Amino acid sequence: SSCGASGKNPPKAVNGVLDLKGWDFKKDGSLELKGQWRFHWKKITGPGEKGAIVSVPGAWLNDKLETEKSGYGTYVLEVKGVDKKVDLGIISPQIFTAYKMFIVKGTSWKEISRSGRVGKNELESIPELGDFVNPLGSLEKFYLVVQMSNYHYRYGGFVGVPILGENSQVKRTFTWNQWRDIFTAGVLFIIGFYHLVIYLQRKKDKAPLYFSLFCGAFFIRIICVGNFASWI
Repeated sequence: SSCGASGKNPPKAVNGVLDLKGWDFKKDGSLELKGQWRFHWKKITGPGEKGAIVSVPGAWLNDKLETEKSGYGTYVLEVKGVDKKVDLGIISPQIFTAYKMFIVKGTSWKEISRSGRVGKNELESIPELGDFVNPLGSLEKFYLVVQMSNYHYRYGGFVGVPILGENSQVKRTFTWNQWRDIFTAGVLFIIGFYHLVIYLQRKKDKAPLYFSLFCGAFFIRIICVGNFASWI
């Protein structure tokens, strides 16, 4: 589980750095990488520049940074103090609306996930929603770099937040979330279909139709943007 299975308050990133010294993934659980990340507006870059400080999760809209809802940028988080004996894994969340995620260690860059195509304008960018689970191996100190763009939604940025933990932990969490979404979608479909049948038998009563449409709308939303979408 995430957010401190042992009851310990999980650490948060401060000024672009997340110090995990003293955090035991086996005992304390996996960890949401929340807090203050470095952000570079209209730059496809990586570690090395200071950048602005923004909160994750959240939109990149910020009056101080003069950002806009459409555009591109790079988020950077330094992670240190990890027990190098731990076999790490990470869940990449949904990000509006295209991204590439890298692990950077020294001069070595490794792409671990992507969704859609990041672009510096609308023609170059291809939107896509997806969350993934990826093994990272043993890492004591590294940078997490997320290059993203948005030209198709009302704001860009992190909808969710990356989750770091033991590889086996995050795989279980990710699979559980998928099954949760498919179960919920199945229940909504059955209830919606049942009330549609009731309406077709008694068309004077509109309430079953409205409730069926309500269930159908949530069913479609889960199929399109939930963890279930990662199976398609």
